[in-house]
Amino acid sequence: MTERKDRGGWPVVLYVVLVAAYFMSNFFRVSPAVLLPRLAREMGMTAGVTGFISSLFFYAYGGVQPLCGSLNDRYGPMRIGALGMLICAVGTFMFSFADSPASLGVARMLTGLGLGPIFSGVLVHQAHGFPKERYPMLTGLTIALGNLGAVVSVVPLGLALDSMGRFNTFLLLGIVSAGIALVLWVLKGHDPVTSSGGKGPMLKGLKEGMRILVSGHRGIKVAALLWASAVGVQLSLQGLWGVAWFEEAYRCGPSAARNWATMIGIGMMAGTLLGGPLASMARGRRSSFAAIGGSVAASWGLFLALMALRAPIWASGWAGALMGITTGGAVVAANSAINDLVDRERIGALLGAANMMVFALVILCQWGSGLMIEAFGGQSHGAFLKAYGIMALFLLACTLPILTVRSFKRS
Repeated sequence: MTERKDRGGWPVVLYVVLVAAYFMSNFFRVSPAVLLPRLAREMGMTAGVTGFISSLFFYAYGGVQPLCGSLNDRYGPMRIGALGMLICAVGTFMFSFADSPASLGVARMLTGLGLGPIFSGVLVHQAHGFPKERYPMLTGLTIALGNLGAVVSVVPLGLALDSMGRFNTFLLLGIVSAGIALVLWVLKGHDPVTSSGGKGPMLKGLKEGMRILVSGHRGIKVAALLWASAVGVQLSLQGLWGVAWFEEAYRCGPSAARNWATMIGIGMMAGTLLGGPLASMARGRRSSFAAIGGSVAASWGLFLALMALRAPIWASGWAGALMGITTGGAVVAANSAINDLVDRERIGALLGAANMMVFALVILCQWGSGLMIEAFGGQSHGAFLKAYGIMALFLLACTLPILTVRSFKRS
């Protein structure tokens, strides 16, 4: 059991630095939406290859999640986060000069590998460094600030690429990532996650997280499925095809397309800020979670309808923002439910296993969207509409198990 003793203001300082790392994680997840379609045209890559390269980030990120959760429990998120951000910096430097699909893929994979421990690290720090009743509020704030990185990775990144070029832009991003790694390492002595909670074998921690996810409280599995499906479907649009779809549907320039596609990320930020109070008010009730899941599916239906009708671009943009709001609220509610249903000493291991599930679906949606778009004729408005119609139906199916859970709180 980790002691909760008076540590002064250090938990807040460490939280700020970890959230800065999480900001970079979201930034690099979504940045392909601005750059990869452009590089695909330059290098002659198909939509399927482009989607696969983008998904390599998530293969690496998702594959190490159970390990990262246990490492954060055992050694603390400051040490593990510092190592991760250093690896991220290497991948970012490589991306700055990559000149082939293979080198782009390796760079994306290294970046995903390095950022793997960051999100679970922030949540583990929240669980150990602050009172439990603050967890929903902090989770909402964490995801909102992290998603600011997703917002910045569209319009501002596009402007930076236009003015500075790919090499200089990603060189600067690599320097920032290395700087965060250094700060995390310097502050590791103040980490509230002590070795007293993590002396067991690593393999035991890995198995424990998977065991809880597979055979623990049913609410954990259902909450993780809601989280995974909502994030997976949205990230494939926000992080890869959103800008290209707006360009195709409205025959607008890249600047206008980036501006309106950014509304999804802005909505996600707002939704996560609202999600903390909503999760606290929901108190684990099934009806509240059903309403949250239903709102995610309904917002996708509205967005697809407006895009199909080619409604005014501002209407589709604001529908994208609503989609982000409902998804953000669902992510915070799901994380709060998972935290309520497990002991604090095992939260890192469980979050690692749940995050692996999340990013398995992110990978499926990233690669699958590219394959479907290619099968439906390539990057055209009709192909995007058909592909995301199928994915919205998949998302709706993933919300239905909510009705099988009696409560999302432990008795």
